[in-house]
Amino acid sequence: MNHSPPRTRITRYPDEQPPPKAAANLAGGPTAPLVEIRNIYKKFGGFYANRNISLEIAKGEIRAIVGENGAGKTTLMNVLFGGLRPDSGSIILRGIPVAFRSPREAVRAGIGMVHQDMLFFPQLSVLENIIVGCETQWPSFFAGALRTGPAREEVNRIQDSLGFRLELDRQAKELPFSRRQQIELVRMLYRGAEILILDEPTSLLSPEETEKLLDLMKSLRAGGRTVLFISHRLVEVFSVADRITVLRGGSLAATLDAGGTDIEEIARLMVGGLGNRDRRPGGEPLQAEAAKPISRLTPACAGAAAADNMAAAPRRLEIQNLSVGPSGTEPALRDISISIGKGEIFGIGGIVGNGQRSLARVLAGKTRLDSGWVRFEGEEISRLDIKERLRKNILWLPENPLEEALLPERPLWENFLLGRQREKEFARAGFIRKQKVIGFSEEQVLLNSIAAHGALEPLSGLSGGNRQKVALARVLAGSPILAILEQPCRGLDLRAAGIVYDRLLQLSRNRGVSFILISYDFDELISICDRIAVIYRGEIMGKTETAETSRELLGRWAAGVRETRKAIHHRAGA
Repeated sequence: MNHSPPRTRITRYPDEQPPPKAAANLAGGPTAPLVEIRNIYKKFGGFYANRNISLEIAKGEIRAIVGENGAGKTTLMNVLFGGLRPDSGSIILRGIPVAFRSPREAVRAGIGMVHQDMLFFPQLSVLENIIVGCETQWPSFFAGALRTGPAREEVNRIQDSLGFRLELDRQAKELPFSRRQQIELVRMLYRGAEILILDEPTSLLSPEETEKLLDLMKSLRAGGRTVLFISHRLVEVFSVADRITVLRGGSLAATLDAGGTDIEEIARLMVGGLGNRDRRPGGEPLQAEAAKPISRLTPACAGAAAADNMAAAPRRLEIQNLSVGPSGTEPALRDISISIGKGEIFGIGGIVGNGQRSLARVLAGKTRLDSGWVRFEGEEISRLDIKERLRKNILWLPENPLEEALLPERPLWENFLLGRQREKEFARAGFIRKQKVIGFSEEQVLLNSIAAHGALEPLSGLSGGNRQKVALARVLAGSPILAILEQPCRGLDLRAAGIVYDRLLQLSRNRGVSFILISYDFDELISICDRIAVIYRGEIMGKTETAETSRELLGRWAAGVRETRKAIHHRAGA
């Protein structure tokens, strides 16, 4: 009896191209590809997420997959991982056609995926999250009891090889994002994955953690594993990738050797327009598109003039001697004092897990402080909860909105309505004015360039970057006076991030909205903020005007070194 999985039905499309010729290996000689993706089509309703994509991926290669939000990157990788079935096309793995009906089948074939939105069980321990689905039980006289001893030894062996230090008996919900990501990676390696798909793995990592992950990818490649790396951060892409595949509008734009191209060319390919290499492998020119400019901001956005204006602006938020106990892996906050002006963009940086998240939750009213006080426009709000602060137009974008702020399986209009369902504009006599909400939601989709069919589409049908746009759009549409933004550009492409920066600047300068922007990317903080503070182990190590700072100074503060800009210049000149 034939037990092979059913083949996907093949449909021929008029523009279908033959797959490119077999790739050369990284040493220069011809070799059979490890993975072949042939003429993949995937359609959602009338929208093509993937259209006639063909790729060949070599063993031991780091292949970067780049493109704007909604370009089809995650969809294509979910097709490879068995999370989605293609409408047509085929996948060849180690020379054998495969048609995975589920991720479980892909995992058995040696493919693992670390998703942009972490997949984990918060109530289970770290070890239980890693071995779930692969548990070994004791003999029947210990009914229901698991044998975790051998699994613990194997997980620790994998951890040691990667340089991780996960506490296996700690509940997963207590861990910060970077540690949850490590759980997923160890989980895949525990299952024997030889092909690893990493979807935006550095989006919530500090610079130091990012460097460690990039080094880890190189070591995985050296060990013979293949890594497919989805990212919008092109500097990181060029630091590790052997080849770069660019998707645009659901189609293949180009695949180029990383050593034979540069960031500017890849950026042009992502947003459209014909370049000297902007052709398919067979030489066919791509459809030309008008390339929109990508926002590039100067430090502090307006230099010293902006700093002077901020110093003269009335105080919007004052925090004095704020302290709060530890939460999960976040340390206690001790004696935090900050003053933020009207229309100021105030950045908070540091390494992940040093108290930034706890501070955001205190300021949003999610967590009560233990001592100190918080004043908003002269009124003490230390004891107000999140609902009462919402009424004062203090809005919050949490670090992981999919878990804390969005309804993944509900339509977009319901997600835009959250928190505003009692406003007169959207409700009357206790009933929701659905058409009014849908109209408002459609406006937000257009205003924020969200790749969606309309307000009735479920949030789960959107890419990770477009879900982030929804969460951020809801905050900015709520007429904030103060907005607390944790990683607002997480998962956004270059153009989308530039649009966000421009929007924040417009709201701060023209409408006087104040922002607290929490980011682990120092370049982002320097690009958009008026002033920056760095937190280390629950304490502020330093505050500075952006026009007078540097990455080096912020990095030293993030490492716990109290040093001034003058001291750094003195050392450099010594």
